[in-house]
Amino acid sequence: MENPIFIPKLIQNEAGFVDKIKLPAILMDANIVAFSPKISGKIRASADSFIINPVTNFFVENSFIGKKAFKKLPTAPAKPYRVEELLTNEKLRRDELVWKNIEYQINNKANIIIIPYIYSDSINDSKFGINLSMISDALKLLKVNKINIPAYAMINMGSSVLNDFTGLNNLIERYRDDFNDKINGFFMMFDGFDCRKAVDDSLMGLAYLTFYLSENKNTFILNLGDFGDVLCAIGARGYSSSLGGGEIFNVEKLSKETKSRGRNHKIFSYVPEVFDYLNNESLRKIGYKCPCSICDNGIPNGWNNAKAHFLNRKLERMDNLANLNRDQRIDFIKLKIEQAVELISVYNANFALSIKTDFLLRWKNVLEKSRHWSYSKRETEAVDLDKIIEEARKNK
Repeated sequence: MENPIFIPKLIQNEAGFVDKIKLPAILMDANIVAFSPKISGKIRASADSFIINPVTNFFVENSFIGKKAFKKLPTAPAKPYRVEELLTNEKLRRDELVWKNIEYQINNKANIIIIPYIYSDSINDSKFGINLSMISDALKLLKVNKINIPAYAMINMGSSVLNDFTGLNNLIERYRDDFNDKINGFFMMFDGFDCRKAVDDSLMGLAYLTFYLSENKNTFILNLGDFGDVLCAIGARGYSSSLGGGEIFNVEKLSKETKSRGRNHKIFSYVPEVFDYLNNESLRKIGYKCPCSICDNGIPNGWNNAKAHFLNRKLERMDNLANLNRDQRIDFIKLKIEQAVELISVYNANFALSIKTDFLLRWKNVLEKSRHWSYSKRETEAVDLDKIIEEARKNK
């Protein structure tokens, strides 16, 4: 079992956070790489594995048109692709959408290839079928062109699939079973999935999907908060977010301009001891002392320090999970969750705070139920996800 990793998603003004360290992996969007090629090169040098998200999910929508970074991206079409054309015009899909975006990743020295993809609401969406066709197209092109770079499929879908056991099994069969040893793993993003607000069904569904996709594959979840620690314990190879934000993928940003809805990092700081962000005023009140090298037994001072602190603590958690087997990882994260609940109860009682713990209890249920999953069991007897979810509700 490989050690799990946290993959920071960086933009052009964040090169300084990684210029003196070497990380297992760094993720950048293709349009950011195109907009700042020299800085991207510096960032690339700080990663054992440099990953480029081809952001092809934008190319069937409108919001990328006219944006400076996309104007620099040679793979961006002059106008959005029509879904109907991608369904019927194999040459357009293969040569323009698939091959050009694979070639761009290769030319920019990506260590793995993310197969081009578009967002689909569900497995019944016609775009779901297009994504499967693009995987087939990509695998043929890689073989014909004798390219041996590891290839990964992206699953970018609506969150409703996470609540549908039949749909999840269909997804696993189409992506994992149908392509078997032809792809090296998966990246996943789900619309509007907020791990701290998600209900039992969605959390259990994502855990189930992650576990069964991870059989002999590397599975990564993008735009995810600390529930990534839970998924890494269960079987994920890793997860990703921006530095101190970017923990939710919103499909609406593909079709229209959206205002940033993130937290104010001048006011809030990441506190891994409670798996959440807390107001700096509250942290001063409780006398919180972060042990990382940036904070020096204090709290982050300013936005840049907050980013560096965030990265330090994420990497520290992955180090904690390194070299543990699956049961040990589950025990470790479960213990950290239990300690967080106890710590929050003390903070709330002694300092009149109202820090939430409900999401932690849901995460703990996921860990407890997933401990008994096995790859061999699914082959002969499908896991009854509905039963698991119902039991989790009873155990709240």
